[in-house]
Amino acid sequence: MSDQDTRPQADHELFRFDRRIIDGKVLTWIGLYRDLPAVDSKEQAGYYGAGLWIYDAVVPGQLVAELLVKMADQIKNLALSEGRFVKKIGDILSSVSAPAQLMALPSNTRPVVSGISPNGEYKAFLSNQKNPVASSIDWAQRSRTAEIFNQALIGNTEKIFAQANQAGLERFDSVTNAVEWAYSMQAALLAKYAQNMDSDKLITLEKENEILRSEFEKLRKKLIEQNSIYGKNPGSRQSRKNNGIKGFLFKNWPLLILIIVLMATMSMFALLWQEAHLKNKAYAKEITSLIRVQKELRNQLVEKRN
Repeated sequence: MSDQDTRPQADHELFRFDRRIIDGKVLTWIGLYRDLPAVDSKEQAGYYGAGLWIYDAVVPGQLVAELLVKMADQIKNLALSEGRFVKKIGDILSSVSAPAQLMALPSNTRPVVSGISPNGEYKAFLSNQKNPVASSIDWAQRSRTAEIFNQALIGNTEKIFAQANQAGLERFDSVTNAVEWAYSMQAALLAKYAQNMDSDKLITLEKENEILRSEFEKLRKKLIEQNSIYGKNPGSRQSRKNNGIKGFLFKNWPLLILIIVLMATMSMFALLWQEAHLKNKAYAKEITSLIRVQKELRNQLVEKRN
């Protein structure tokens, strides 16, 4: 972790949540970082801790939080003394034991459906004062409102150093605030996308419809000129000869086929316009659904807090 990104201050810790895509699979990193202050002016401050790689799955946040704390505690007890490393990590590996939470993880995995995405545009900085770390980890792994973020930092925002002007870094006092902010951003983006898509598509369809109308009018005039059903010359011998339906069809079958094709195309335009209209209604319905889900999640968080 770079100091230019974020770091915990003395006697505090920070959880970091990241994801990446490897060969089409989701690889999740959840790390616990603890401050390791410099002993004198010649040394640089650092950190120690423990991390967990999760391959294409989600696991209970409570198990993860407990596991990382226990692993970091083992490193502290086995390798550190008075805030300094006195042993290398390699020297203590044989003394490190696997906590029960680690053994329980394989039987508690679930498929990745949503959560923080490598394609997200923002970073979430969550305070763990109003919500347990476990609930923040669960939100980062599972919630669709987390998809707008590419990273989550979880810790006491007053005790964590982070660049205030870091682009795309959003601070939240609770998971509820993060959900509300992410929901409003996603709803706005969805509405803008739907508006732009439907507007561009309808403009294109209207232009195509004008062309079809123009072609249809030209054909109608041409049929009139050729003594079609739109105009007959009673004095014409040829008109009397071909006065029957069969004669008309025989004479004008190419134009009739063109008319049928044009009418079918106009019908297709009507269907496409209706499809765009229905999609617009579907977007509105999805936004309404998101509002309902967000309200339900907020109520659940309020109940847990109480």
